[in-house]
Amino acid sequence: MTGPQLDAILAGVQDGITVQDTAGRLIYANLAAAQMVGFASPEALLAAPLDAVLRRFELFDEHGAPFPVERLPGRLALQGERGHEAIVRYRIAATGDERWAVVRATPLLDAAGRVTRAVNVFQDVTEQRRAEEALRFLAEASRELAGSLDYETTVANVARLAVSHLADWCAVVIAEDGALRVIAVAHADPRQAALARELQERYPFYPELPYGTARVVQTGAPELYPEIDLEMSIAAMKDAEQARLVQALGLTSAMIVPLRTREGCRGAMTFATAQSGRRYTAADLALAQDVADRCALAIENARLYRQAQAAVSQRDEFLSVAAHELKTPVTSLRGFAHVALRQLERDEQPDVDLIRRALAVVDEQTAKLSRLVTRLLDRSRIESGQLALEPAATDLVPLLESVVSAARMTTRQHALELQATGPLVALVDALRLEQVVRNLVDNAIKYSPAGSAIEVELVAPDAEIVRIAVRDYGPGIPPEHRDRIFERFYQVREGKAPAGMGLGLYLSRRIAELHGGQLAAEFPPDGGTRFVLTLPRAGRQGEMAPAAELAHHARDAVQ
Repeated sequence: MTGPQLDAILAGVQDGITVQDTAGRLIYANLAAAQMVGFASPEALLAAPLDAVLRRFELFDEHGAPFPVERLPGRLALQGERGHEAIVRYRIAATGDERWAVVRATPLLDAAGRVTRAVNVFQDVTEQRRAEEALRFLAEASRELAGSLDYETTVANVARLAVSHLADWCAVVIAEDGALRVIAVAHADPRQAALARELQERYPFYPELPYGTARVVQTGAPELYPEIDLEMSIAAMKDAEQARLVQALGLTSAMIVPLRTREGCRGAMTFATAQSGRRYTAADLALAQDVADRCALAIENARLYRQAQAAVSQRDEFLSVAAHELKTPVTSLRGFAHVALRQLERDEQPDVDLIRRALAVVDEQTAKLSRLVTRLLDRSRIESGQLALEPAATDLVPLLESVVSAARMTTRQHALELQATGPLVALVDALRLEQVVRNLVDNAIKYSPAGSAIEVELVAPDAEIVRIAVRDYGPGIPPEHRDRIFERFYQVREGKAPAGMGLGLYLSRRIAELHGGQLAAEFPPDGGTRFVLTLPRAGRQGEMAPAAELAHHARDAVQ
């Protein structure tokens, strides 16, 4: 076989092949060998001094430790050693491209048995090794994420894993209450980790920029920056301190991937390279997104677990309170029923006044028990979408007069005042509206000191709406509780005020919303609380919605 024929055959071989003389100089290279080490042609590779060629690379073994040049199979073959093979990871310094190769070398001997040449064969196994590394990284990340429901700790551990597999720097932010919060920053160099965290925390995320973390969270689309122009990046910084931090980190490549859940984007992960010089590719972006998706699932599972735990705790607390609330009237019922029965079982004339008082208490406690059960049923109906209103044109003045009159009969320690002129007609469910107002007045009585006034006001600010306000002059609601008073089962336990089941305000607001209105709380500077119920006079959206639509609205309101 002639030299040209052999050259043609070797040129078409996918493995890289080189030949070295006894001085270690390259005297032959095929096209695959040249391209594998970053040269356009075999001629360009052969023309470069060997030392210059070696300076273009950083060599590592399969475990990431530096690989000595003298241990390369070609060097050993020139010393007469046979059968050497090495898996070498090398990075081309000029491009940052990282490759893997299985290197084998065979010595060529003359008739006297002396080594005259060394033939090197380079088999590129980059894709195979990258796939193995990716699977190993994903397996380790999955183990971390499955190990605990403390998602901030597990995500921070994944960020640390990333800097040993995929990045020099990894940061994780989550979206909370309309802002982005940094929950993890890891860096391959511990001294640089503080700089990376400072950069993330000191400088906000700008949603108006057409790129960056905030943009990824907004759009849910990943961003890849294969090569970062450091000078341009520094020029775009907000101030000199931010520029200093960016320059100190020396970023070369980056990618930002969203933390995607069924409910939308919950945050983002940033992967960046610096000292390693690695340049990210589309394959790296796909791996980063896979990791982010697993982190997002862990975050979502942790959130759902906390919600479930809170719901269980809330349910247990509610059952305890409900049992207590229901037990109180039941105990009174039994006690006074026994009093009346003993009177009737006596041979002599029963004490009519005593029986009358006992029956009055029985009636009062029965009414209380009925109200408690009604609230429980209403809560169930609202959440199942089965609470339907029955609207009718109603004069609100007599309705409020009736509520205030009934409330006056329950207390002699409060002065109830009604400010209303009528007639004032609105399309409402009178029974449900009375329930709301009665609850607000009862709360005002319950939480107001003896001798204080309670004001009920009905006004029509314009032809479209009516407003009912109930004002007390009690101690008011502490600021730390104000955002939660309309939550289901939430109770404000301050002082010696009697506790309830935490359903009254929750149901009242839902009934207001079913009418197309709203119920809000105000906290006047001179103390007390003012609840304001605003309703459309013509009903919800111009006319009261049918029962099916109201049921659908109810389901939406409680989800």
